Amino acid sequence: MINPYIVSGPVTGEHFYGRQALITEITSARQRAIFIVGMRQIGKTSLLRQVETLVPALFLDVQFAAGQLAHLVRQLKRQLGRKGRDHPWLTTVPTVEGDDLFTMLESINDTAEAKGQTVWVLVDETEGLLSMAGLDPTLLHRLRGTLQNCPALRAVLVAGKTLSKTDTLRSEGMSPFFSGFDLRYLGYLTPSTSEALIRQRQSETPIEVDDELVAELVDHTGGHPLLLQLLCYQLFDGGRPRPFQNSDVDAVLTRVRHMGIFDADFDYLSDACCGPCQKWARPSATI
Repeated sequence: MINPYIVSGPVTGEHFYGRQALITEITSARQRAIFIVGMRQIGKTSLLRQVETLVPALFLDVQFAAGQLAHLVRQLKRQLGRKGRDHPWLTTVPTVEGDDLFTMLESINDTAEAKGQTVWVLVDETEGLLSMAGLDPTLLHRLRGTLQNCPALRAVLVAGKTLSKTDTLRSEGMSPFFSGFDLRYLGYLTPSTSEALIRQRQSETPIEVDDELVAELVDHTGGHPLLLQLLCYQLFDGGRPRPFQNSDVDAVLTRVRHMGIFDADFDYLSDACCGPCQKWARPSATI
């Protein structure tokens, strides 16, 4: 049996667990703009990719654009071509010459309005807007204004806490970029969702796992989705996770440290935070 636990890349479909209330809120289209904050590897990209499978959506990766607005525009044009196969009305969006992101968004909005449709603009690694704004201080204000004035668009932006620096980039007399966004935090999986993931309940072939082992896995990871997948992947043997030993935890801990996924997040933790990321983030940590 192939190891069912996924330890790299985003997950969707039957491999995506939890977050249902947030997905329902997003896809209901009642909120015009949502900003989702979460630590690294908590599942932000997977959340956007899952939403992308449910509604007419255009996925933009600001990190992939490498801080270049022109690259972001090319992503948007390519997305229109790809999504037109599932939503033919998107192919009727007029062509916009050059790299004018704002005219493109307005054009998409006008087409969606004319067709009685809604388009979700899903923006991943939104921290990259900071470097773009450094080259063009008006960019954030223009983007915010465009989204506010395009009623057929729904914006979902995900990022870590570093994006809070956008407040320092506002022009005098203008509102911060995220004024008008509904803020949501993406945290750990609930115990019930963690159990479902461990047992692969959404799969055609669920896995039998002892209750005691499930409890230990949830306790050691706190329900952090990547840590949970990594530990289950490490333990998977003979069609099910075996009981773990200290060497298994050490192996996962070494991998986590090499990935450096918690280094940036650690500095944001308050003294009161006792989440699992504290004990996985530093070389001196033990679990």
